Amino acid sequence: IVKLDPDLLIAATVDRSGRQIARSDRQLPDPTINYADRPYFASALSTKQTAFSDTQASRTTGILSIAIAQPILDEHLEPQGLVIAAVDLQKLIDLIRQYPVGETGFSFLLNSKGDILYHPTRNIGENLTHLTPFKLLQNRDSGADQYELDGQNIVSGFAVIKPTGWFLVVRQPFNEALPD
Repeated sequence: IVKLDPDLLIAATVDRSGRQIARSDRQLPDPTINYADRPYFASALSTKQTAFSDTQASRTTGILSIAIAQPILDEHLEPQGLVIAAVDLQKLIDLIRQYPVGETGFSFLLNSKGDILYHPTRNIGENLTHLTPFKLLQNRDSGADQYELDGQNIVSGFAVIKPTGWFLVVRQPFNEALPD
């Protein structure tokens, strides 16, 4: 998997208890690494569906990443383990940065709880649920809004990234987006 996608840091196969069985970097499985306490691990096992983590330090590489966990199902469709791949967060940030928004606008990424996964001027993990822009996103798949933030009239567009539930937000000062 990792050879086919350069954005992946590493992939590992783990058993139902969260222990590594195999890894893509040709290292021996590390018996001290266990994924069972990660929310995405429990979600993938219980739902039998692909699950995504929030931003985290990879247990295998230590690099900030996002994990994607895919259940390995037996003939009775019961999970026997997971394939977990870690996406380098910096690669995702670089992708977002490739698309500038005018002179002073920018894009940012939030998880479904309003925590920052990427923002050019705020800290990863900071929660934005108290701000008007996040309140406008709730219970909507996509849209555009205008609001005031820090004394500036802002226009923004957003979309929910399914199946993660994350929000990709593009914002720009109103007078820059729609000049006279």
